[in-house]
Amino acid sequence: MALALLAFCLSSCGVKKKNVLSRKYHSTTPLFNYYYNGELKRQEGVDQINAAYRIPPEGYIDVLYIGTEEDAKTYKDNFESAIEKAEIALQKHDQVDNKWMDDLRYLIGRSWFYSRSYLLAEKNFEYVIETFPQSKLIPDVYMWLVKTYYMDGNNIKALELLEEDMKKLILTKRQRGEKAIVQSQILLDQGNYDQLVRVLNRNLKNIRGRINRARANYLLGQIYRDQGDLDKAFDSFRKVTKINTDYELIFNAKLELARIMIANQGSGSNSKKLNRYLKKMLRDEKNFDYRDQIYYEM
Repeated sequence: MALALLAFCLSSCGVKKKNVLSRKYHSTTPLFNYYYNGELKRQEGVDQINAAYRIPPEGYIDVLYIGTEEDAKTYKDNFESAIEKAEIALQKHDQVDNKWMDDLRYLIGRSWFYSRSYLLAEKNFEYVIETFPQSKLIPDVYMWLVKTYYMDGNNIKALELLEEDMKKLILTKRQRGEKAIVQSQILLDQGNYDQLVRVLNRNLKNIRGRINRARANYLLGQIYRDQGDLDKAFDSFRKVTKINTDYELIFNAKLELARIMIANQGSGSNSKKLNRYLKKMLRDEKNFDYRDQIYYEM
């Protein structure tokens, strides 16, 4: 009896079958067996790229960072694995009423994006927009399409999507925060610092992810510092040190705080406070590899 039931279930779940059991099978299997595992591989690659990021010794920090060409080669196995899992799901479970088709294309597009294959990323994002206009993913897909156009050097098209098409969409707080990050990176490249500061300050509370929040505050600190507003710079860098994120970022924020204190040391009490601060940094075991920079500031 059990074998007969198993045989019935398997025969009912062929790709061409349209019965209720078949539709249920094909709408759940891709998510758990392919999309979920593919997303894990993609995120693993993204985490490795973020961990490899180093703050530039000169200039401003990147708020939108996807790694270098070398990173794309180093971690390509993660993204290729994610694409492969999603492609297998599309081949094995290609039914019109499969509710995970848009998710799978979305996963493929983001994986091609981090592989720096921007044309393939664009094709997948555009496919989702054209084929699944009612998908809950549409705002996120538009955002990734903006990122893809930007990274592919098509700033005009990226800004057109941001300023025209995306204005028609209802965005969640998370999506507004992500939009602010992309806008800020474009404004940073343009040297439009005043507008950048306004965009980030309006959306700091919407930015999700510790790394994103830390980089946004760090960039604000750098801009305020260069504009001579040391109080606001100090506040922004201090916020970075309170976020549990990459320690290199935290250390550099602490170093920036020390430099602001150096610039402000007009009295003996401030000088003593600064020395105590630097000595405390020296005693911190996490700063062992950064001692030369601390001694330099001292």
